[in-house]
Amino acid sequence: MAERKVLLDNLPQDSSPSIVRLINMYNPVKSLETLSADSDLTLAQVFNIAGHLIYWGDAIVIFPLSETNMYAIAPNVPTERNNKFAKKFEKRFPGQKLLEVMSEFSFPTSLQYKMCPIEDKSSGSTTIQMLIWLLQHKMLLQYHTYVYFMPSSKGLGYYNDESEFHDYNNKHPSEAPMTTYQTLSENWLQLSSGGYSSSMSSAEEMFHSLDEDEQIALMHIPASANPDDFRLLMRLLKQGYLSGEHHLEEIMYLENIRRSELLKLLDKFKDVLVTVEMEDPIISNFYSH
Repeated sequence: MAERKVLLDNLPQDSSPSIVRLINMYNPVKSLETLSADSDLTLAQVFNIAGHLIYWGDAIVIFPLSETNMYAIAPNVPTERNNKFAKKFEKRFPGQKLLEVMSEFSFPTSLQYKMCPIEDKSSGSTTIQMLIWLLQHKMLLQYHTYVYFMPSSKGLGYYNDESEFHDYNNKHPSEAPMTTYQTLSENWLQLSSGGYSSSMSSAEEMFHSLDEDEQIALMHIPASANPDDFRLLMRLLKQGYLSGEHHLEEIMYLENIRRSELLKLLDKFKDVLVTVEMEDPIISNFYSH
C-alpha cells in the first residue's frame, strides 16, 4: 500500500537485508513465487516478510497483474468530487481526474480493453501505474472467473428431450455418442499401455460415476477423445473445482496449471461448462473505506 521509496525510508536501520531485497525486487506483475526466485529467498521467507508488511498496513496481497484480469469499483468507495483520494490521485497523476478514471470501471473491465493496443504494457506505463494506485488504495476490486460443470441433466440441456437426441444422431451419425465413446476407449487403452494407466484409470472412474445424461453430453464433445484434455477435465471435476466455488487463479495455483492451458480447456468444453465473473467473497470483506 505504501510507495516503495517511502517504505524503504521507514524501515529501521537494523532491518534484515532480505526485506530490503524483496521490496526492491517487488513488481505487481510478479507472483510471490517469482519474487522468491528473483530475490534469492525461500518461499517461506517471502511469505513471512509479506505477512509482516500486511500486518503493519504497508502492503496488501493482490493477484499478479494480467491483461485478462477483471476489475470493478470496490463497494463503499467515496465518490465525492473533492474527497481526499481525489486530491491525492490528481497530485500523483497531473491532468487525470479520479472520478473519470473510476467511471471506466463502473462495470467489470479487463486491462486489455482498458489499454491502447500500442501502449506500453509494462509496469511503468501510466495506465498500469494508475491501476496500481487504485489497487493500493482499495478502490478497485478484482473479479474472478468461476466455473460450473453444467451438462444436460443440470439445467442447460445439451438436448431438450429424447426426440431431439434421436434427431441429432440421425443427422450426425459420425458424432453419435457410441462412436465418441469407442474413440475414448481406444485412447484410454493406448494411454494405459504407455505407462499412464493410473491417472487415466482415475479419469475413467470419474467419467463412469457421472449420470448417463452427463456422460452423453461429454461424449458429444470432440475434445473428450483427446486423452490429455479429458484427463484434465476429469481431474478438475473430481477435485471439486467445477462447482463454482473456486476461481481460475485458485485452480492454477492448487493444480499447477498455466492460465493459457486452463482457458483452452474451458473453450474446448464450453458446451458443458459455464463461467461467471464475480468478486471473491472472502477478499471483498477486507474492502471498506
